[in-house]
Order: sequence, then structure tokens, then C-alpha cells
Amino acid sequence: MIVDSHVHIGTTLNHFKALKITADDVLRQMDANGVDKALLCPAGADLAITNREGNELVAGAVRAHPDRFIGLGSANPWRGKEALVELDHAVNALGLRGFKFHSLIQGFHLNDPLLVYPLIEKAIELHVPIYFHCGTPIMAMPYKMQDLARRFPQASLIMGHRGWDYHFDVVYVEENCRDLWIETSKCEFVNVEHSYNVGNAGRMLYGSDYPISSMASELAKIRNLKEVGATDEQIAAILGGNAARLFGL
Repeated sequence: MIVDSHVHIGTTLNHFKALKITADDVLRQMDANGVDKALLCPAGADLAITNREGNELVAGAVRAHPDRFIGLGSANPWRGKEALVELDHAVNALGLRGFKFHSLIQGFHLNDPLLVYPLIEKAIELHVPIYFHCGTPIMAMPYKMQDLARRFPQASLIMGHRGWDYHFDVVYVEENCRDLWIETSKCEFVNVEHSYNVGNAGRMLYGSDYPISSMASELAKIRNLKEVGATDEQIAAILGGNAARLFGL
């Protein structure tokens, strides 16, 4: 089973052009690339402002295709208590299976104690994972992810894009935070290789960041781990088994 752990639905930006991605668009890409399931998350304004609309869009796609989609909800942490209510609604009313937050779009520092700690505490309460976009200076640097992982060892935290361009920083984060989940989209192959080499095959999650990146190119990156010694079982875990375990699929 192949599970794409990071897919956008709704209106997003790609190379500064607005793209409206529908469930049907995602399904076509999944079918073309042999992807069985995808974790959908809101995009653009639905992340920054119109959180209820974004969460309902995701939930609607999941209801229409429950065998193909798993939903992640969001709420802008600047909404304070309203954000926590929205996260409750996303899980308990809409049936979403986790949260996704984006520091740059939503306007906060990844380890801000007033804004972020309550989000993580809510996720712990609801027993769901959190995906954090990671790798954008200065708001979403990998060391801030390390800070969160150390403060909340009981939380299931996903470091998006494996820290993206900050691969040297991630080397230390991975070695110091063995409980972090590592999503692989957009970073270079050498960075994915490092995660494998330090023994993180059991916590790596294939993701495409579609439509920002392509499912095909991101799948090839994971399959290329075979060239550096990964077994078929390890590659299968990264492509879907780990996500199935994390999200209880």
C-alpha cells in the first residue's frame, strides 16, 4: 500500500500561480502513480483564514472517497480558544484524523509557547498526529521542531519536508529526537538517504506536497533508496506502512 502523506486540496499557489485542486484532480494523480491513499490538508486561505471552510472541504472529499482519502484539519493559532474549538470540531464532528499547520502561511513561530503549545496539547488530548511545515526561515526552522519534540515527547509530531533546505540542521535534530516522524517531500535525495542511514526508516513518511511537487518524482526518490541498501520491506514501510501505523489505517 502506498500512502501519500502530504497532499493539498483547494486553492494554493504553485510558482506564484493560483491553482484550484479538486478531489478528482488528486484521484487522477493517485491512479496514474499507483498511490492507494492520500492525506488531504487545506491550502492557502483555508489554512490562513477560512479554516472551517477548508476543514469541511477536506471532510467532504473524505466522505465521498473514504477508501482513498484521510483528512487533516487546521485552525490558525492566532484565533486562540476559537482555534481549539475548531480543532475539536475537525476531529469529533468532521472525522478528520490529524492536524496540519504552516508557520509561514498562518504567521507564527513554530515553537511559540502561547500559540503552538495549546495546539499540541489539543492533539495529545484527541490522540491525533500533527504535521508541521518545516524549513522556512526564520519561523519554521528545524531546531524549533526539536524544541517541540523534546517538550512534548508524548505527541506524534511530523516534520514536514525533512526540514527542506536546512538539511545540515536536520542531521542533529534526527539524532537528538528519535520520536519525530519525517515527511520526505521537496528535500533532496541525499537528505532522504541520511534519514535512512541514521536508522529512521521506521519513521519516514513518503509525501508529495502535490501540486507543489509531483507524486512521480517524490515516489522515485523513495524507491531510489534501494540503491543505497534499503530493503524492499523498508521501502514499503516508508511508502505506506509507517503512515498506516501512525494514522491507524
